[in-house]
Amino acid sequence: MTKLCTFFFLICTLAVGAQDKLDKAIDLLENNYSQEKIHLLTDKEKYISGDQIWFKAFAFDGYRRSEISGTVYVELYDRNKKLIDSRTVPLSEGEGHGSLKLTPDLSEDIYYLRAVTPYMSNFPRNFDFVKMIPVYNPASESKLVPIEDNSWNITAVPEGFKLIQNRETKVAVRLHSNGNPPAKWEGYLTDTSDPQTKIVRFNAMDANVGSFTFTPKANAHYRVHVQDNTGKSKEISLPLVAPAGVHLKVKHQQDGIGYTLSAVGMPPGLMNYKVVGTIGNRLAYRANILKPSQVVNATIPSKINEGQAGVLQISVFNENDIVVAQRLVFINSKRSGINTSLVKPATLKTGARERNSVELNFAGSATVVVKSATAANDEPEDDLLSALWLTGDIKTPVHRPAQYFGAGANDEALDALLMSEKWTFFNWDSLLMGQVPKQSGPMHRFLSYEGRLALNSRPIPNQRVMLMTRAEEGLAFTPLTTDKEGKIYLNNVYIDETLDISFFLDGQNKEERTPQNLTLSFRMLKPGLYTGGLPPAQFRLVPRTPGEQVSPELALAVAQQQNEDLLYKDAQLIEEVKLRAQKKDMTKKLDKELSSGMFRAGSSTVFDFVNDDQNVGAAGNILDWLQGRASGLIIERNQGVSYPVIRGRPARIFLDEFPSDADVIASLPVSSIAMVKVQRTGTYGGEAILIYTKRGYMGGSGARGAGPNKTLLTGYDLPATPDVINLTTSRQTGLIRDTRGVLYWNPQHTGSPLEFLNSDVASSFRIMVIGFDGKGNLHYYDRIHGR
Repeated sequence: MTKLCTFFFLICTLAVGAQDKLDKAIDLLENNYSQEKIHLLTDKEKYISGDQIWFKAFAFDGYRRSEISGTVYVELYDRNKKLIDSRTVPLSEGEGHGSLKLTPDLSEDIYYLRAVTPYMSNFPRNFDFVKMIPVYNPASESKLVPIEDNSWNITAVPEGFKLIQNRETKVAVRLHSNGNPPAKWEGYLTDTSDPQTKIVRFNAMDANVGSFTFTPKANAHYRVHVQDNTGKSKEISLPLVAPAGVHLKVKHQQDGIGYTLSAVGMPPGLMNYKVVGTIGNRLAYRANILKPSQVVNATIPSKINEGQAGVLQISVFNENDIVVAQRLVFINSKRSGINTSLVKPATLKTGARERNSVELNFAGSATVVVKSATAANDEPEDDLLSALWLTGDIKTPVHRPAQYFGAGANDEALDALLMSEKWTFFNWDSLLMGQVPKQSGPMHRFLSYEGRLALNSRPIPNQRVMLMTRAEEGLAFTPLTTDKEGKIYLNNVYIDETLDISFFLDGQNKEERTPQNLTLSFRMLKPGLYTGGLPPAQFRLVPRTPGEQVSPELALAVAQQQNEDLLYKDAQLIEEVKLRAQKKDMTKKLDKELSSGMFRAGSSTVFDFVNDDQNVGAAGNILDWLQGRASGLIIERNQGVSYPVIRGRPARIFLDEFPSDADVIASLPVSSIAMVKVQRTGTYGGEAILIYTKRGYMGGSGARGAGPNKTLLTGYDLPATPDVINLTTSRQTGLIRDTRGVLYWNPQHTGSPLEFLNSDVASSFRIMVIGFDGKGNLHYYDRIHGR
């Protein structure tokens, strides 16, 4: 955990005493409310059935990469919260990546990606990452159409959440819409005693927010009126004007955040009041006022949060540690991580299928995405920056939150928006009463499993059991004892492939046969299914007219998917050929290693049990397994014993090149066999079956029937390889028309330059590069080239 640079200011005189209630609350906050949040970057914003969803997960603890969790669970839900698919992804230094394959028959509809870590399951579900994704399918009976919902509501919040008489106050006006907000809106303020007089007028800064400043009078009742460009209007009352209280005013300054506290109608003034600044769950600033002051002016230095961007919560407490004013403010906006020099200026080629090379000014691994910039409606409304500094913590819906952190961002609009919000990740009242989040269970960085030991399906309680696995150093043994329900637990396990586990009961002789009906099964422990609210669907389903034409955009996506299917098949065939060639080479090496010179010549068929899965496990006798697998070989049975016959003549049997007979081979465990050769002519043995057993370094089992019971442990889901869709090879030249929208996707790009091929339809490019330097600082680049 990164420790913030915390500033303590003692206004007037310092009084040293025991830790007070607020101090204890701050300790609880810092030790129990780490604010881990997830953002998923997807390669596209909409998909068609059969597509692969490529994603990159970023985990943050506040505004730094998270070290809390080593796992993120990514799930796909339909609009009824039915789980469609899921992936378990490892996190390394707060980053992980993977993919989800949509089935070709998936119905056209709205779906939702959810991402959550084990630690996040301790907090309300509205802090989970949830992203709405439209999925199109021309074969579906229904199709998605945008909802024409122009309804909206407003809220109005004075700075500090209070109106104090005779104190000039800024008011933020928020417009909330689940559909499309109005293109323009404006408003004015009235006093209910004189509704015809417009005290102040204001215009919207953007679709979300507007603001105005006025001086409230005693006993007045104010209402805010808003009207959009279509003539729709709403009005709402402001809070009642208080005759006395604390007035908070905040101002952005060159050296930090300036604030003014004014005591109105309070004879003792601000004595024993405290100002606390928190960033996430960490104390960044504190000022104690220790004498009767009516007005206090101070500055919160820009050095807090290591000079990096973030949201600061200013909370003002009275002498009884009750919150009397609050304010959210964005700090250090100029240090927001945006790095315009990450990509060196380049003239890009926009011709069809031309190769482009771009120099990256970044050392280390970065996430790189290149898209066709002509697909403007594929731009995300919520990107990594807005998730990091706004929507990851503020859960009130915001229209196009990404607009507040990119080029041309309106800092004044963001300030008004934050002024209208409260920090909901924790509550000061609960902290002051000593309450902390209820743990949903023990938190482990990696994977956790629950196992059940049973005999004849009945659990075995209080039984000591030994687990045996193979590791690089050799065999590893783990002793465990079942609980009263016959369960055992494995915690903090990192495995990226299926793990074979052998198990023994305590006191069992290794030569003793394990009971056949003894079972040990494991299930991975995951956060529960999503139960929170879903983002409002901006589409509805309507019947599709038979024979209707799909949109040009959808036609391009369908054509591209057909291209990718062809490319993947080609790539898979090439990989299969490579794999077969590799196995063939390994088998030749094994044959050379095990066979002496006199048994290498002549014609033979080789079966490799070391480098190739021959599905031999269910066979009781290797000779029976050979039936039908080699030309000219027949296995005959005489009085229950199997004998090999090659080309009508009894074949000789050799075990490790020593003459043997069928009775000995019948008792040989098939798991101990490394290789079998069916030899036909031209060797010392003539027609023969040559059986070679495994050497110690090859693995294998001991005597027949002595092996322990086995079970499997499934680990992380390994991501698919995105190399094919990047099309940096000559395979792309065989396509009739290249209609890609995503020209390059790599969640772990290293080195420079970045090379990608243009499609047949892209005339400009959107290049995104996301990386972290050696100090963990974010470097973010998102620009359009070629326009």
